[in-house]
Amino acid sequence: MTSEQIRVCICYEYKLSNSAAEAIGNIMQIWGADSVIERTVQRWFVRFRAGDFNLEDKPRGGRPSSIDNEVLKEQIESDSSQTVREFALILNVQHKTIENKLRRIG
Repeated sequence: MTSEQIRVCICYEYKLSNSAAEAIGNIMQIWGADSVIERTVQRWFVRFRAGDFNLEDKPRGGRPSSIDNEVLKEQIESDSSQTVREFALILNVQHKTIENKLRRIG
């Protein structure tokens, strides 16, 4: 089961006015003991109580996620005249990340 599907279940449980503990029990009963983490359900319940029913992840700060090789290749093919630093700005990563990826993919 995907995290998006679990979030729909969590929202459903919230809309039924179940507690987070009841939601966890119900979800685990159907999808298995390792289908959901208690803290995750609690965090989503807090968002729902605040009126935020958007089931997508919020952008996070900190270190950006790694970029996909295909995304980098597509960017290079679309404009190979750009510098490593320009690619880094476009893809929202450190220029060193681009340099390392380029070295790995040749």
